[in-house]
Amino acid sequence: MCGLYILALIIGTGVNLHNMHTSDPIFRTIPCAVILFSPAWVAGVITSWRLFSVFILTLGYVYRDASDAA
Repeated sequence: MCGLYILALIIGTGVNLHNMHTSDPIFRTIPCAVILFSPAWVAGVITSWRLFSVFILTLGYVYRDASDAA
């Protein structure tokens, strides 16, 4: 997960530096592609995936504990 964050940081920085120096966007067909490589977006996806995983595992634990008690 840390590797994805670092990759997004490198790509996002490269795109922003290119845009600052040339004022010519790299992504002509997809103007929102810079947002897709934003480190904040990647961190948000990773965090939400982990929270979702914890929620699913907690549901499984509660279900198993309830079935053992019955």
